[in-house]
Amino acid sequence: MIAEAGELAVSDAQPIDDVRGSAEYRREMVRVTTMRALAQLHDGVERVGYPEHPVMLAPKRRPQGTGRGDRARSRALHAGA
Repeated sequence: MIAEAGELAVSDAQPIDDVRGSAEYRREMVRVTTMRALAQLHDGVERVGYPEHPVMLAPKRRPQGTGRGDRARSRALHAGA
């Protein structure tokens, strides 16, 4: 079934030829990566080797109500009290 899914992925892919790789090579990579991903999911090992707490490139979002604009509004409200 996994091999069939790889072939289905290849039949749906429409890769191009360019300086980084031929369309034929890219089709083969679609087949291989599809089959690898499905095999890992089947075996339950898709996260093996991943860090438990990966480094995030984007900063964490502040919870709503903790931004600078909220602090200024709060000061203005309390100044009049």
